[in-house]
Amino acid sequence: MEIEDIGERICALRAKLGLKQKDIAAVCGVSRQSVGRWEQGLSVPDRTTLASLCEKLGVPHDFFTAPDMSAALEILKGCVNEPTACPQSSPADPEDFRQKRTGKGAVIALIICASLFVLSAAWFIIVYVAAPKYDVTAYTTIISLSFPEIFAILVSIAALAACIILAYMLIKRKKK
Repeated sequence: MEIEDIGERICALRAKLGLKQKDIAAVCGVSRQSVGRWEQGLSVPDRTTLASLCEKLGVPHDFFTAPDMSAALEILKGCVNEPTACPQSSPADPEDFRQKRTGKGAVIALIICASLFVLSAAWFIIVYVAAPKYDVTAYTTIISLSFPEIFAILVSIAALAACIILAYMLIKRKKK
């Protein structure tokens, strides 16, 4: 029996039972990616895994030992339903990505934004305190700022806004 043949059989069995790759993975005690590699013919499950799969899903062991795919499908006819064509397995199920997101990127972005805010605010304060740019007359106060100083203020405000948004996203994620 060839590697691709086992993958086709696992795929047909999964389609027959209406299961997803992650369901087969849970039954076998492996990752969803392992099941995907089996179905693509990139690897083969060991004999104990196949035996466990047959036992837990109520499939005769002959299903995997039949000489060809048509004979294997005949064996499945005796089981609950006729198998349908195997749906092409995508490399990743969107549900798996939703479950595995950890928020590391948001934490890193939050740290970068907070650092940017602190650095730009500190730079502006140092420059502003070192050389006062204001002139007080009788009725008005005039502040003259250069382009880099204005840019530092805008970067500081944008970084602060990004920090607030990212912190909100992280808190919201923790609650789920």
